[in-house]
Amino acid sequence: FPVRTDFAEVWADCALLAPHAAPLPPRERAEAVLERLPAAMWRLGHTKAFLRDGALELLRAEAASLRTGRATAIQAMIRRKRAGSQRAARAEARREELR
Repeated sequence: FPVRTDFAEVWADCALLAPHAAPLPPRERAEAVLERLPAAMWRLGHTKAFLRDGALELLRAEAASLRTGRATAIQAMIRRKRAGSQRAARAEARREELR
């Protein structure tokens, strides 16, 4: 296990992958995040997580993908709302023209 990292770093980088673990102690939070990987890719020590090469990058990529998906959903919601407001404004303007 060439990569050694503190539990806090695992959580800071990938908390999005296990939000239910927020109230847990650091070791259990890190374990909740790491459980998304195959068990052969990681081990937990007393104060550090031991990872195979590429394991942390996989978790970071998964977290980034989740973050991107959520950002896209928020943007789509805002665009829908904005389009609805513009549609309503155009309809009101047409009504005013007809008066």
